[in-house]
Amino acid sequence: MITEREYTTEATEIQSGLLTGLKQHLRITSSDFDSSLELDLSAAIEIAEKECGCIFLPSVITLKAKSVIDTAGYYPAFECTSLKIDGVGKESSDVEISGGRVSVQADEGQAIEVVFEAGYLTFPAAVKAAVFLIAAVLFNNPADKVEVLPKASTNLLKSFRRWQS
Repeated sequence: MITEREYTTEATEIQSGLLTGLKQHLRITSSDFDSSLELDLSAAIEIAEKECGCIFLPSVITLKAKSVIDTAGYYPAFECTSLKIDGVGKESSDVEISGGRVSVQADEGQAIEVVFEAGYLTFPAAVKAAVFLIAAVLFNNPADKVEVLPKASTNLLKSFRRWQS
């Protein structure tokens, strides 16, 4: 299955606010480290998303597959905006979205492309704190790898975990 993710305008605004918050968290007043902090922040968000099985930044997701799409891991997923089967537009209501599970079926061998929106429209405060802690570890250890998430960030993310079956 091919997956494409495009951040919405809201995601860009959220990331900008998160960068400002991260700089305050680290007590950095100049813009000397902005490019490094942006990278650390993006990595920290990806780590948090993988840890939880959630999408935290508002995104437009495109899934492409043959015959069946039945996948989890896109919580919170909502509003299918486009469905194509063999390049022909179909009713978006044929796509079943329940929490983080997206499913649609076509005849054997047909190409499916489904586009939907996912992510939190408001970045949760606990996730923001966890992301700042992860980004701080990445920033403070630029030559080292992060093998284990900081304990506080793990605890902050705990209530956001989605267990997939």
